[in-house]
Amino acid sequence: MKTLLSIIFFAGLTTGIFSQPLSGNYTIGGTSSNFDSLSHVVNALVNGGVSGAVVFNIRPGTYEEQVIIPEISGASSSNTITFQSETGIAEDVIWQFENPDWINFNYVIRIDAADYLRFKILPLMPT
Repeated sequence: MKTLLSIIFFAGLTTGIFSQPLSGNYTIGGTSSNFDSLSHVVNALVNGGVSGAVVFNIRPGTYEEQVIIPEISGASSSNTITFQSETGIAEDVIWQFENPDWINFNYVIRIDAADYLRFKILPLMPT
């Protein structure tokens, strides 16, 4: 019984840490960033929503990920969610995903009922 209570307490504590609404500027990738991957960003958005405008500055590199962004709690015309290259150079960020089932799942990002998303200074396709 004591172990079960400890697990429940710990689960509640970690859920609280990862379910805080986001607001402000964050970095993705590289060293000393707020998030190490785009998937972790989406998880934070889904679990906590937003309480203000959010900007995710993506550091230079290749991101081999496929994400689905559902509706995000708190997103609005004033609480937008922006993804952009940290350097201001689109080609510094390569976001790609190679899926063997490319006919059905040929995307790097799928917007599934999410609103108020902005994608700035990101290449449309890697060159």
